[in-house]
Amino acid sequence: MEHGVHGYGHVCYAKNESLCVFVCALTQFLESYKSVTLNSMASSFDVTSDFLDHEIAELIVAGRINAKIDKVAGVIETSR
Repeated sequence: MEHGVHGYGHVCYAKNESLCVFVCALTQFLESYKSVTLNSMASSFDVTSDFLDHEIAELIVAGRINAKIDKVAGVIETSR
C-alpha cells in the first residue's frame, strides 16, 4: 500500500496540493461514519452540499472510497 501526504494510506495524484489534502480529509472523515448527511458533512468542510456531492461522486467513480450517495435522503452511506 502506498502512503499519501500524511501516511494514512491515501495516494493523491492531484496536481494541486490543497486539493489533495481536501480529498484525503474527505476520505478520512467518511471512514468514521456508516452514514452521514451531505448537509452536515458540507457544513463541517465549509463547502456547499452540491460541491461535496460532486467531489464524493468523483471519489466513488475513481474507486477511492466505497460508498453510495442517496440523493433522495441526502445521505452518504459507506460500505466497509
